[in-house]
Amino acid sequence: SGDPAQEYFADGMTDELIADLGRISRMRVISSSSAARYKGTKKAVSEVARELGADAVVEGTVLRSDKRVRVTARLIDAADETPLWAQAFERDLGDVRDLQDDVARAIAGHVGAKLPPPDPARSGKAAMVDPRAHDLYLQGRYYWRQRTEESEQAGLEYFLQAVTQDPNYAHAYAGIADSYLVLGAHARMTPSEAFPKAREAARMALHIDDNLVEAHTTLGWIGAFVDWDWPGSESEFRRAIDLQPNYPTAHHWYSHYLAAVGLLDDSLAEIRKAHQLDPFEVNIDSWLGTILYDAGRYDEAIAQHQKTIELYPHTAPVQLDEISTIL
Repeated sequence: SGDPAQEYFADGMTDELIADLGRISRMRVISSSSAARYKGTKKAVSEVARELGADAVVEGTVLRSDKRVRVTARLIDAADETPLWAQAFERDLGDVRDLQDDVARAIAGHVGAKLPPPDPARSGKAAMVDPRAHDLYLQGRYYWRQRTEESEQAGLEYFLQAVTQDPNYAHAYAGIADSYLVLGAHARMTPSEAFPKAREAARMALHIDDNLVEAHTTLGWIGAFVDWDWPGSESEFRRAIDLQPNYPTAHHWYSHYLAAVGLLDDSLAEIRKAHQLDPFEVNIDSWLGTILYDAGRYDEAIAQHQKTIELYPHTAPVQLDEISTIL
């Protein structure tokens, strides 16, 4: 829209569209955090795609006015920057999830893929979202992904406001779970306080909607590194990956689980998948180097850590301090 105050809304719509497309198992979809690296870039589409290893790029605009949302999306062949498809979608703000589904299905159709059909078992309360709660949720994700002490706390506050506005909003409970998990892992809240709250919120999210990949992933991490429930942890990670094969966090944290149980080859395979999906995420880069080292592939490990330091000169030395690479 050109309005900086609406940046969170456009970013949130982008995240959710990527999540919808990420449910297609035969298609690799670059994560929102790596895609965001190119927001406002002057690079050509072909150059962006080459750096990300992508065959096609989706770009577009989001306009919100009063109670209406209009999305214009374009699918571009990365090789020669030829437009493959373009379409505009418009709905009431309360129907924004249906709008996102329309866009995702249209894109999937034009790349010869199919989204999984909607789950008829999902309850009505999981599908209906209060527009104000959804707006608060998008603001929460906007701040949460910045990963500073202030932004993580701000994200949690927005998620809490969202469930106050709509107590049946499963995604907001998943956001609360993610917030408490990261706050505890980053020592911004005591683990004894943060992790039980993360577990409770994730379970509440899944009680409303059992298909939330973020909540299953959070429970997988808690199962492994808080509860020491190895079978339960693996079950949660496998469920998350089955639901959304393109969710890099699930592959990343599952890699930690596999390393903890001594399956280094499998751990390396999972972190490589995460890296393909999210090639510009410092924690994934750092953990890839760590697993290469643990697997005895020292030359590759050194090269990977050097690359991480070059990409993130201000944060990499801290992230390479082993345990901080988990999240």
